[in-house]
Amino acid sequence: MTLAPAPEVSAEARERGLQKMIVEAGFSNACAAVTTGVILTAFALYLKASNFAIGLLAAAPFLMQVLQAPTVLLIERLRARKRIAVWASVTGRTALGLMAVLAVIGPSAATVSTLLALQFVYCAMGAVGGCAWNAWIKDLVPEHRLGAVFARRTTYATAVSLAAGLVAAFTLDRFGSGPMQAWTFAGLYAFGFVFGQISVAVVARIPEPGMPPPGETIRLLPLLRAPLKDRNFRRLIAFLASWQFAVNLATPFFTVFFVRQLGFSMTFVMGLSVLTQVANLVALRSWGLLSDRFTNKSVLSVAAPVYIVCIAGMILASQLTDRTMIGVYLVGLHLLMGLAVAGVTLTSANIALKLSPTGSATAYI
Repeated sequence: MTLAPAPEVSAEARERGLQKMIVEAGFSNACAAVTTGVILTAFALYLKASNFAIGLLAAAPFLMQVLQAPTVLLIERLRARKRIAVWASVTGRTALGLMAVLAVIGPSAATVSTLLALQFVYCAMGAVGGCAWNAWIKDLVPEHRLGAVFARRTTYATAVSLAAGLVAAFTLDRFGSGPMQAWTFAGLYAFGFVFGQISVAVVARIPEPGMPPPGETIRLLPLLRAPLKDRNFRRLIAFLASWQFAVNLATPFFTVFFVRQLGFSMTFVMGLSVLTQVANLVALRSWGLLSDRFTNKSVLSVAAPVYIVCIAGMILASQLTDRTMIGVYLVGLHLLMGLAVAGVTLTSANIALKLSPTGSATAYI
């Protein structure tokens, strides 16, 4: 195993790398399933975090994306994307192990502040590693196979995430209250830490095609201006900016809304999350085939509006009076959201990869 780029990647080594990409997705998504989303919000509520703190936890992944800009310069100068991705992942996922310790310490203002700090470290390293990973994988996966490869990877990742989510839901339901509550959260974050590090070990065994030698002195601003000169890429950036704003204005607080306002249990909320993943899993392969057969833009133009309508539809949940009716309504919404988000995630990533030039994709991605 070496972290250095390969001057040339053989067809056989490339296929092995693509298989390892699938395996890695399972470990990384198992890690995420038990440490982010509903679990993270439940953990914050256990530590007596305020709504403002919960909002910061949800915003951290997006606030830290700004670190992709200096990472572009780092990648262009070191020209070793795998090495950057591996070390960033090791550092970031170590924060999950420290979060497990916070669970044992228990609720206090200090533990909430430390959780926020660790979340920002985790997300910062995720932004750095993700920037390097995306540019690296762009050069590894053949362009004509993007839809099929990423649909398969995402399908496997979603299946593993679904299983891990079910285990987490059962664990929270059985031990998530009373004297075992602290150890339950500690166990979930310890599990995430271990699986996160296994993911890093698999990533380290995926080959990295070498980048072409730099032609001139590398400066950050010219690198970042290059994608903005591409009219189509500007359109993609505008879409992603408006999409992320719309989605993340509301979705981080769905858990708080369901638990505090509608009075549902955390187990029910986890069940909704699992349903979304099931729908995502069912839809992914079909979206991938459709994106390869027609266009990514066609799929995106259908999936994105459906998801936004579902977010707006959450308003009606507070207007219904029958508790059973509310539950059925939320189940239907989450199934539809799972179908839609699968199409948006897959096709927006494919469009970004296709618009990025081979060998110089870092600034674009």
